[in-house]
Amino acid sequence: MSKDGGHSWDKPSLGLIEFDGSKDNNIVAGRQLNSSSMQESIEPGTVFIDTNPDCPASEKWKMVITWEGGATMFASADGFNFKNMTAGPLLKGSDSQDVVRQP
Repeated sequence: MSKDGGHSWDKPSLGLIEFDGSKDNNIVAGRQLNSSSMQESIEPGTVFIDTNPDCPASEKWKMVITWEGGATMFASADGFNFKNMTAGPLLKGSDSQDVVRQP
């Protein structure tokens, strides 16, 4: 979170996902229990606001991350609490960060 237009950033404690036995972090997606037993790969992705006028308010924020072996789309009303929008990965085998482009 930045209060000066992106020159400096604060790391808020969101309390959403437990990691290493604590929710004192800013993680918004994950199932990892601790840093020594990373059981699945969750890689940074792309977060954006869906500007489509037909987009439901409950899906205003979108996030694409590597989840369960491929690129998966998540949605959120507030940009913090995301839900999986797909039954499985939309794209498998990507070797770089997945980027979404809106028309």
